[in-house]
Amino acid sequence: MKKVILIGANGATMKVLEDQLKDNSDVHLTLFLRNASRINTDNFTVPVSVFEGDATNQNDLNKAIAGQDIVAVGLSGVLSPFVEPIKQAMNMNNVHRLIFILGLEFTTKFLENLVNGMQLWMACPTSNMQPN
Repeated sequence: MKKVILIGANGATMKVLEDQLKDNSDVHLTLFLRNASRINTDNFTVPVSVFEGDATNQNDLNKAIAGQDIVAVGLSGVLSPFVEPIKQAMNMNNVHRLIFILGLEFTTKFLENLVNGMQLWMACPTSNMQPN
């Protein structure tokens, strides 16, 4: 069973991913969001944990990413405050699989420091980038 954490779990994009994974018996989901009371997991058939935290707080990320196999990030707005703490938490916990979901076009320079040594899958409808 793969342990997958969804950072930004209450966002519209991540809700789509949650809906696709909520019945997958090969997955244990951890939903990471600022306000846990905003999420409802009653219709999930997979094991699910809810982690309330700040995606810029190193301690919150370290605790939430510990033991995970895959990190999926679906945050919006200015992303630079999230990149380094997520990278550090992944490195600290020996997690090398990252899914970064973006809605805006970006260049490879943006994620260059984050993905060094990690497997990366990206979903970005306006980008022509391929997974590495």
